[in-house]
Parts: sequence; structure tokens; C-alpha cells
Amino acid sequence: GGFRQVLKKGDSMKRTNGIWTGIIALTLVAAGSIIGCEGAYPNALRAADGTPIRIEEIVEILGQEELTEDEKKDLLRELGITDEMLLDYLFETLQP
Repeated sequence: GGFRQVLKKGDSMKRTNGIWTGIIALTLVAAGSIIGCEGAYPNALRAADGTPIRIEEIVEILGQEELTEDEKKDLLRELGITDEMLLDYLFETLQP
């Protein structure tokens, strides 16, 4: 009887180790997904250094009433938007 109990405990340990291995693997996959989530938007507007440009940043610049249009365009260029047609489009569609 004692020998069979040892085997059962050993089998139980293998199952427990397998469960923990699965949990750790899923956790690593989830962490990798969260860390790499910016890759989910391959067509996102990005600055020259690759950082994403958020619409909130653009709207904030366009909403600064004390700035001239040229000053706003300069700030948008500094943000990483250099395409003149895109700058014109942003002014036409997003400026309050």
C-alpha cells in the first residue's frame, strides 16, 4: 500500500508541476502581448523616431488660440508630422 501511495504522490507532483508550467507560460505570453501591443496598429501615425503620435497631442496644439497657424504647424513638425498635405488636412478637419 505504501509504495502505491508514493507513486500517486509523485504523479500528483507531476500534474502540479505541469499546471504551474502552463500558468507561467500563459503569463509570459500575456506579458509579451501587452508589451508589444503598439505593433497592433501598423498604420499608426508615427514620428521619425518611431514613437506613435496621439490625436490628443495634435488637437491640443491646434486648440492653442494664442498661436498663429505657422507656429502650430512648427509644433506639429516638431511632433513628427512633416507632410504638408497632412498638416493642411489636420487644420481643415481638427482645428476648432
